[in-house]
Amino acid sequence: MKPRHSLAIAALAAATVATLTPAPARAEALLLMAFVLLAADIPGDSLLIRDAAAALPTSPHRDLILALLIGGFGIKAGLVPFHFWMPLAYSAAPTPASAVLSGAVVKASMLGMIRFIPLEA
Repeated sequence: MKPRHSLAIAALAAATVATLTPAPARAEALLLMAFVLLAADIPGDSLLIRDAAAALPTSPHRDLILALLIGGFGIKAGLVPFHFWMPLAYSAAPTPASAVLSGAVVKASMLGMIRFIPLEA
């Protein structure tokens, strides 16, 4: 995928963020933008997660991708500046949906952050 095509796809996804009202949908749009930019920077035609995580530190869009990943995973995981939607969702959701929300979605977001965000300087 050519870099200009990936930037166009990321810009299209950014335009949809303004139209999506639920916070989890905004998080998914941010993650989509990050993964499109990251997929464009992977050498070769590989789309393996380990190749994407290895390409992130050397990517020319590293800072933008990191901001999008932290924003997307942060909204999903309910990190402090992005946790505004969680009390509303927990109180409005039925008990089984609230259990899935607290059990699966938050933990999967934390695993995504651990996997993609580089911890070395």
